[in-house]
Amino acid sequence: MKMQKSVSVVPLLLLLCLSGVGVTKGQGVEVTKAKAVDFKTEFEVKTPADGKTDGQRDSEPDLWAELRALRDMVVEQRVEKRVEKSEAVTQSQLEEVKTQNSDLQAQSVSPPAEDSVRLVNGTTSCSGTVEVFSRGEWFGLCPGWWGMKEAKVVCRELDCGNFVDVSRGPLVEDGRTIYVSCSLYGDESIGQCYKNEGSKNCNGGYYHHVTCSESVRLVGGAGLCSGRVEVKSNQSWASVCEADFDWRDAEVVCGELGCGAPAALQGGLYGEGKGQTWDKEFQCKGKESLLLDCDTSDRENNTCLPGNAVGLTCSEPDDVRLVGGGSRYAGGVERYDQGEWKIVGAEDWNQEATAAVVCRQLGCGSTVSVLPGNTTGVYGVSCYGSESALRECSRTSGRLSGFTVICSAPPHPK
Repeated sequence: MKMQKSVSVVPLLLLLCLSGVGVTKGQGVEVTKAKAVDFKTEFEVKTPADGKTDGQRDSEPDLWAELRALRDMVVEQRVEKRVEKSEAVTQSQLEEVKTQNSDLQAQSVSPPAEDSVRLVNGTTSCSGTVEVFSRGEWFGLCPGWWGMKEAKVVCRELDCGNFVDVSRGPLVEDGRTIYVSCSLYGDESIGQCYKNEGSKNCNGGYYHHVTCSESVRLVGGAGLCSGRVEVKSNQSWASVCEADFDWRDAEVVCGELGCGAPAALQGGLYGEGKGQTWDKEFQCKGKESLLLDCDTSDRENNTCLPGNAVGLTCSEPDDVRLVGGGSRYAGGVERYDQGEWKIVGAEDWNQEATAAVVCRQLGCGSTVSVLPGNTTGVYGVSCYGSESALRECSRTSGRLSGFTVICSAPPHPK
């Protein structure tokens, strides 16, 4: 039962007077203190009409009806003010919390480590224009000498698969470039490679766009197209058992890595993996673009015996040809790049080494002779001479002289 406490009626009479309502002596106005609607205290006005039925209220004086309506209006206005004030406070508190969270997030995000590398504006997480973080900012890789060995470092540091290709990226316009040169084998980190900001070799040209495979790689082979098959699963690499992998699966892997057709498939050919073993059997049809697009099934035998990690050798890609020499193993060198055949150019002192790579890739034996050409190469390269394919050589900027190569034997049939 609610406790009632009588209070002075002077404020109420004043309110009624301002509202134009008359009150006469003996009309029994009673004001009681009640619990607030919204965490504050309101005053509930009780009139003799409260608790009566609608029929009983019809005969009551107009004064009480007006008083009751006025009471309800005052209470309603006070409730609305309390709600508006509460909403304003809540919104203010919410904005303050958001600001505090933003400040905490800004404080918790640390800058990248020195010599970090990333690929931007690519179609996958393992493709894009190369950028290196140096002295507090990101630099694009300069168009100077840069090739497969540096690309291998980039792919490895990003935990991607094999290097697939280097192509021309956007035009260098702002001069924010860094020159990077790694060792012959590309087995170090970007931080260990030679770097030079603002090198004169970076003037003009285009940034480098690198493509690495995402979920499959060949490990331990002599080049980009041979090695032990490994598949990326749950952010770690797993070798594949020979029993779970066949020739059609190999066709997909070779194509995904930018190589030619499969040439050899054998368990233990390139050693055993150090990590886990893939627990599915691949069922490719041979036409898929990616190995992980193929169907899989549960392996019949849950164990893969030692010596059964599958090794794969793919032929080199059909992206080099000799033209205008009167035979398939002699002529000017061209490479297929970004949808068209381009004349290959090299410095005079480097043409013999480059020719050796061309003959090796074509399966045409060794180099018999290298003759100066009368063309200008638009695909500049610089090779050591030991590379398996022309795409493994460094790319060079500028237009260099084309040349003609004569190899020792006709190409092996494929």
